[in-house]
Amino acid sequence: SSNESHSHGSDIFHAIFDDLKSDKRFQKAQQIIFTGFSAGGLGLLLNLPNLLRNFPSTIDLRVIIDSGWFIDYPGSINGISKINEGMAYWNTQIPSSCHLKPQYRCFLGSEAIHFFPPHVRILIIQSLLDPTQLHLDDVNLRANDFSLQLRQSLRQANERVSIFAPACSTHGFLFRSLWSQFDIKQRTLASVLNVWLRRKKRTHLRLIDHQFDSSFCPQRENEDELY
Repeated sequence: SSNESHSHGSDIFHAIFDDLKSDKRFQKAQQIIFTGFSAGGLGLLLNLPNLLRNFPSTIDLRVIIDSGWFIDYPGSINGISKINEGMAYWNTQIPSSCHLKPQYRCFLGSEAIHFFPPHVRILIIQSLLDPTQLHLDDVNLRANDFSLQLRQSLRQANERVSIFAPACSTHGFLFRSLWSQFDIKQRTLASVLNVWLRRKKRTHLRLIDHQFDSSFCPQRENEDELY
């Protein structure tokens, strides 16, 4: 919808669901799961709240944000400047429900989750040592402090949010061939995801490696270079 090289994922996102509304199988859905990785997670945080208000509350709506929990780190403005650059490049459409100023705050997980309807269940998968966030915020010399700030942000997340936050030098989990083996205190991501998807009661799982020493982080050689 632009003569320049801007993306309009928001238009595509809503067009898909406008099309699905006419699908009888979709109309009978009992559970719908939305998943977004990194910038895709930001896209869900921005676009889903308004969209999900049009879904019947009888549908079990679930959202998985994989490595998209960005924070406003006070020790560096570099990360925020990158978000602002992205907003200009993407010609970002800020959702009508977000009136925060400055507008980059609409991208922050701690702010964005408040705009979701209360019946929507959310799972945050986020490394405390996310190398992409450390690079964006240019805080390699203060990586420990950044990780503490990220941990605190997750701790203070809305109580209806489930969290799996290991201390791994990893950006993105679910696309990896060894995704199921990541664990915190011997509770694997696969087992956490299985329980979270099957559990009907509105209770929430919170696994955060508070001491940065209880995580198992499987690595396959060169896998990071593939994505």
